[in-house]
Amino acid sequence: MRIYPGTKLQEIAIQEGVISAEDNLLEPKYYISKNVVTDGLKEKALATGQKWVFPDEELPDVIELMRQKKRKGPLWHLIR
Repeated sequence: MRIYPGTKLQEIAIQEGVISAEDNLLEPKYYISKNVVTDGLKEKALATGQKWVFPDEELPDVIELMRQKKRKGPLWHLIR
């Protein structure tokens, strides 16, 4: 989940050492609880037949293509 300034998630991320209190979060930073087992999530996500993006994966080709075309902003509606 993306960490935004002034949120409870920012407080948690600072307490857990994910980010520093000085981080302005202009560059996106993400939080994944240490209690989450991503392998199980990946299996469930693949079973849905939908496309999912996990933070430890290489960027899918479609995202790289959008970057090359200089597309910015929310792009989830473009990923099929």
